[in-house]
Amino acid sequence: MLHSSGTQHSTSQLWFRGQSNADWDLIPSIYRHKEYGYFEREMIRDFKLLSYEMLEKQPTNELEWLFLMQHYGLDTRLLDWSESYLIALYFAVWNYADTCDCAVWILKPWSLNLVSIQQQTIPISSYPDLDKYTLDSSQTKIVREVEGLLPIALRPVKNSARIVAQKGVFTIHGKKTDPLNRIVEEHNLNSGDKILLESLIIDGKCKLKILKELYYAGISYSIIFPEIQGICNDIKIRYSTDFIQQNCQ
Repeated sequence: MLHSSGTQHSTSQLWFRGQSNADWDLIPSIYRHKEYGYFEREMIRDFKLLSYEMLEKQPTNELEWLFLMQHYGLDTRLLDWSESYLIALYFAVWNYADTCDCAVWILKPWSLNLVSIQQQTIPISSYPDLDKYTLDSSQTKIVREVEGLLPIALRPVKNSARIVAQKGVFTIHGKKTDPLNRIVEEHNLNSGDKILLESLIIDGKCKLKILKELYYAGISYSIIFPEIQGICNDIKIRYSTDFIQQNCQ
């Protein structure tokens, strides 16, 4: 696992991210589509305009708008992480029909921020320097690039049952839009201050078996997504042919 001489002095634990394909880079959804990256400002603007009347509580800053967009499935410069390795493992193996190898990424968040913002801390959304990582779509001048350079790790406001259940935290990309793993690899080759990031590769043929074990350990879709849809997905998986056959082995 990951260790460093300063770990014992940090109040932050390791973060985890599960990906169902081990070959995938750590790249925010907005940078997987070139046109989305260019129209980020307009996407934020449209979301604000169209969702305003439907929201019980309005976000208090630009970053909280991004959290909300991410929650509802829009592409943002955020990457989801969890403080629970079991939650990350579930996301890695849930698509068991695809038997490609999957991965759980492990990040020491303060080691990233020590390089990015020269602080051994994990800021929350009200942290002053975080406005360098957002675009204010209300400005009359059209700006399509943020000021911040390297990705940073941050804590969101726990304002939904889903983010609480998933023990959710985020990294957010700045100007450097390469995948996080590539950024870290480049930095670690050229600097003495290492960012601690690793991946654990899991045999894709074991996905269903691990999913079943997680289910009986209390980690299931309805726990991660505590909504009616989550319950329905749990029932579908529990009584699927694959799951029943796996139980009989």
